[in-house]
This record gives sequence, structure tokens and C-alpha cells, in this order.
Amino acid sequence: MFASGALGMVETPASNSNQNVVSFAHKNLISAGTIITLTDSDDNEILSYTLTKSAQSIIFSCAELEVGTTYNLYGGSTKLSTFTVNSTITSVGASSSIQNPGFKPGARH
Repeated sequence: MFASGALGMVETPASNSNQNVVSFAHKNLISAGTIITLTDSDDNEILSYTLTKSAQSIIFSCAELEVGTTYNLYGGSTKLSTFTVNSTITSVGASSSIQNPGFKPGARH
């Protein structure tokens, strides 16, 4: 799963998700067309996605994300972050606050 957008629109899966999730926030816009790549600590590619729109927020999940394991996130050839997955939902980057985890559109909160 891969989603990107504006910081003010961040919604993450529920904390009881079956797969680990990373919510990444960047202080600047990442341009449309940028290839976002997740690698393990040895820089082996795990996930890659080309942004179709500029974004500051990226949320992703895949079966390979393991608690206690360190990963690198790249935007093109620029390393955006090195982080360790620390729970089902790991927040990384400029804004570490998760808003409305598990929020369902149309639900009152």
C-alpha cells in the first residue's frame, strides 16, 4: 500500500492493522515525478513508487516492514530518512503526530 498527499490530509490505518505502516512527513514538497524508494539497511530495494502529484506526506505498508528493523527512504537519489520501525504505526519525518489513526471517512470523531 502506498499513499501520498498534503500534510493536513494525513490519515493512517488503524493501530490494529495486520501489517506495519510508516507515516512519513517531509518539511518541503516532494515534486511529482520523483521516484520514492524504500530500502533495507543494505540499500536493497523493497518498495518503489513514482509520485503522480507533489506531496509532503507519504504513507506506506508492505509485508517486509518488520518492527526493530532499520530502513532508508529515498526521493530520487536524495536520502529523505533513515528510520527504525518501532510499532504497528511508525511516524517519521517533519511531523511526527498522527492525526485520526484508523479514521473512517464519514465517521464522526
